[in-house]
Amino acid sequence: MLILFIFSGCNKWLNVIPQTQVPQSVMFSNEQGFKDALIGVYTQMGGASIYGTNTTFGLADQLAGNYDNIYTSSGSLYQVSLYNFTDATIKANIANIWDSMYNCISSLNNILAQIDSKKAIFSGNNYNLVKGEALGLRALLHFDVLRMFGQQPAPYGDTTQKTIPYVTSFGITQTPFSSFGTVINDCITDLNAAKQLLQVQQTINTSNATDPFLTFTQNHLNYWAVQGLMARIYLYNGDKTNASINALAVINAGIFPFIQKSQITLYTDRTFSVEQLFSLYIYNLGTLQTSSFENSVSTNFTYQSTAYTNSVYESSSTDYRFLFCYGIYNSLRVPAKFWQDNPAIADGNTFSRIIPIIRLSEMYYIAAETAADPVTGVGYLNTVRINRGLTALATTITANTLQNEIMKEYRKEFVQEGQLYFYYKRNNINLNAVTNNPNTVPVGALPYIFPLPDNEVQFRH
Repeated sequence: MLILFIFSGCNKWLNVIPQTQVPQSVMFSNEQGFKDALIGVYTQMGGASIYGTNTTFGLADQLAGNYDNIYTSSGSLYQVSLYNFTDATIKANIANIWDSMYNCISSLNNILAQIDSKKAIFSGNNYNLVKGEALGLRALLHFDVLRMFGQQPAPYGDTTQKTIPYVTSFGITQTPFSSFGTVINDCITDLNAAKQLLQVQQTINTSNATDPFLTFTQNHLNYWAVQGLMARIYLYNGDKTNASINALAVINAGIFPFIQKSQITLYTDRTFSVEQLFSLYIYNLGTLQTSSFENSVSTNFTYQSTAYTNSVYESSSTDYRFLFCYGIYNSLRVPAKFWQDNPAIADGNTFSRIIPIIRLSEMYYIAAETAADPVTGVGYLNTVRINRGLTALATTITANTLQNEIMKEYRKEFVQEGQLYFYYKRNNINLNAVTNNPNTVPVGALPYIFPLPDNEVQFRH
């Protein structure tokens, strides 16, 4: 009898479902399940393998040449400075990026496969919001995979070559690789559908008394973030007209204000949170960034020399980004956007533990780059400069000078965020001319195209 009791108890215990493993039939049986599944994707995206490190302040920023000590042959990041994508550590990071992004895409496709048949279980606008965010995130993830693993955009790359698979179904069936142009079109198709759905909620909420899902909507791929992403994608594809339309739609809406200096100093808001169209909340951000920027014994510890920082910020003593986005650690200047150095308020505000994915300033840079003439363009650029504590540029500058000033702004604005590397790729910038890298960087497409993971190559042939 005792033996029967023990085995009976074990059987019941083994049937208990762990909280992190919920059957699909249970997960998608109610509205909350869909919300939880979507929140799970946001959490996946915040992992170190992608936006929590690799595609922001990790590999992407290292490839942009933003850190000094990666250039010494004794350092663990030396191979990054050589753009040696065959190095075992770099290959592993690149494979993790690919796998993690497509895992997120798979989860999104599962949500999208289920949601239409369950539309009746949703309240309010939540069906539109969940489906719209899922479609928008699918486009964002595919576009970022394209920016890393695909060819350069025209006129610098052959956009007819196969690049990556655009996966829209949930399952184990292989999706063929698509050309650069097809992936761009698929991204825009998803984003247009997302925009149509998300237009029901165009305000940005920081709180909601009845539905936590509608709280801190800057941490969701919201309506305005979709338009910002469309502006980014159109510009990457060389479509300046539609890039301008979408960037100006965000600017003219007036939803996102520029941060004031007093706000930065009062809360140590180094990410300028009010300006973010979309950011990811990353609960362990402090831990993720500590090994890179607050631990000089770590093999991944990175910093910038005073000479390099002065070069990027042109020895400005008034630029908010120069004043507030850096710190001193062990007498070294280190990027400090993600320092969690004010724990007394860290858990009580909307900007703790977030990494920006799309910013208001980028919309102004896109508007400047796509403007009909340099006078109009420099006006948009000056708006950012003035709101960063700098003086305005002369309106008489040439078109070439304007483009050079835009590149300077990308270098100042996007430290630790990964966007600079993709700006360089889009414009086919010779990395030897712009980075702080004393090593000779291979000229041509090699530094700008990540190799496919070995498993991906093996299992597709």
